[in-house]
Amino acid sequence: MREDELVATIVERRTQQSPCVDIVYPQVEGLPNKKVQREINQLIEKQANKLFAGEGCDGVTVTGNYAVKLNQKSLLSIRLEAYLYRQGAAHGMTLANSLTVDLKTGKVYGLKDLFKSNSHYIYKISEMIKAQIKERDLPLLREFNRITDRQDFYLTKDALVIYFQIYDYTPYVVGIPEFVIPLRRVERLAKEDSPIQRLLAR
Repeated sequence: MREDELVATIVERRTQQSPCVDIVYPQVEGLPNKKVQREINQLIEKQANKLFAGEGCDGVTVTGNYAVKLNQKSLLSIRLEAYLYRQGAAHGMTLANSLTVDLKTGKVYGLKDLFKSNSHYIYKISEMIKAQIKERDLPLLREFNRITDRQDFYLTKDALVIYFQIYDYTPYVVGIPEFVIPLRRVERLAKEDSPIQRLLAR
């Protein structure tokens, strides 16, 4: 397999620090660079632990799981989710975070790493999200103006997915709102070495 076509083997691990915490998260195996593999696994575990930040018992139960959104062309993008329920509460709370990483180098990508600095990507993606909010008639707790360069996201083979936490902009009933933006729509905004260009290359 060519180095630019690495695919990770995904294995499951489980965090059960107490009877009230049950977090399932992925780890990667089969990468040629074992140092990179170890670093990626440490990052994933850190992200999983951040979701519940020591919560559990004392009236709180935590369950968590994950979804591998992309695992091709030496790119891994995963979304982790935890559900926290406090005894006596009307409902629990779902939290999510994600990680997009290069399987060759271990480089972790933030949103700002995907786009040219002079491309006005924040404004353009924000306008796409505003259009989706209107099209989907999503109820808002406050007006959405723009994303930030630290916005939560993940990648699929053909889309950039921006998401917000519950209550950031929408009520609980909406859940975690996701906005799917086809990669072709942001191709011209992307850096030459961006994962976006790698995924669009045939």
